[in-house]
Amino acid sequence: LDPCEHVVAAAMAFKLAQERGEGLPKARGAASKRAPAQVGYRFRRGPRGLELHRVLRKGDSEEPLRRSLVSLAQQSDGQEVAASKLDLTVELALGQRMSGGPLTSQAVSKVLKTLRDAGDLRLDETPITIGDPRDGWRARVCDEGDGFRLLVEADPAAGELFANGACLAEGVLAPLRQTPLS
Repeated sequence: LDPCEHVVAAAMAFKLAQERGEGLPKARGAASKRAPAQVGYRFRRGPRGLELHRVLRKGDSEEPLRRSLVSLAQQSDGQEVAASKLDLTVELALGQRMSGGPLTSQAVSKVLKTLRDAGDLRLDETPITIGDPRDGWRARVCDEGDGFRLLVEADPAAGELFANGACLAEGVLAPLRQTPLS
């Protein structure tokens, strides 16, 4: 069973309303005739790694998205958001952290995998795409005296490495593969 994003959003809104003892949101009449806002994803380089900030984009303007999409669906200020299945899946992968701050290494892999098909992705205001997982490290064997030395070093092909498990090379952001070394 793979319900569309509208069914998922409705189920989430229904569950939240039940938990709060509230009714479901009502149709908004005139507000529904305006173009809905879209969710955009803004990555930033932070001191502890890659950060993700979600935004609501309407035309050329953006504002930070600091709440869940379900809570936005229940508000009564008339703003509509066209949340896709992808947007809801990202929200589930983020857990309690809706936006801002560094992603955990576990969340990096889930979020990047989900965002592969997203259209509005930026890193520090530069458009990017999401790629397949990459190796961030390589092993090199060097002669040393009568023996050899095994060196583990950053793989230059991985580009910029982030502490929380991602890399950026040529405009492609990708999760790092788990290294099977111990």
